[in-house]
Amino acid sequence: MQSPQKLSPNVVMRPLYQEHLLPNLAYVGGPGELAYWLQLKPVFDFYQVPYPILKPRNFATIIPGSLVRKFQKLGLTYPAIFQEYSALKNAWLAQNSQNEISLQIEIQALEQVFAQIGQKASLIDKTLGGLVGAEQQKARKALENIEKRLQKAEEKKVGDRAKAGRKPQRKALSRWKFTGKTR
Repeated sequence: MQSPQKLSPNVVMRPLYQEHLLPNLAYVGGPGELAYWLQLKPVFDFYQVPYPILKPRNFATIIPGSLVRKFQKLGLTYPAIFQEYSALKNAWLAQNSQNEISLQIEIQALEQVFAQIGQKASLIDKTLGGLVGAEQQKARKALENIEKRLQKAEEKKVGDRAKAGRKPQRKALSRWKFTGKTR
């Protein structure tokens, strides 16, 4: 080739080209990068270029002292903050709520009642089983909707008590809080 500087590999060939020129024992990358590299394994095999060991990059979260105090005040543990938001919110609400929100006992009672109705209906006419099942689903859905409404109302009530006198997070937190520097 007369002008090798004009050669530029495309996005698929760049890692292959890079590993051919400067082979590595391992590649350390983030989740997206590793997913991308895993797609390239057949290309490396085809061109018989040694495929590097893929190693996930280590991640760390620096938690400033002010947030540690907030976690302690809310009764949160470090592993808990990595839970799914809805599970964390439900656990916090159950701990801080003064009212019983769950209607699971009522839903179970409803299931028992409809089971009895279904038995009675099938003795009279077997085709009524579908009707009873459909009505059972409607009633269950209605109780689940009521439970959701109760939860939202309780979230608002508990949340209003928890937020009293505080700024919204978007106004209270800034990048300076995480760098340890003050303006």
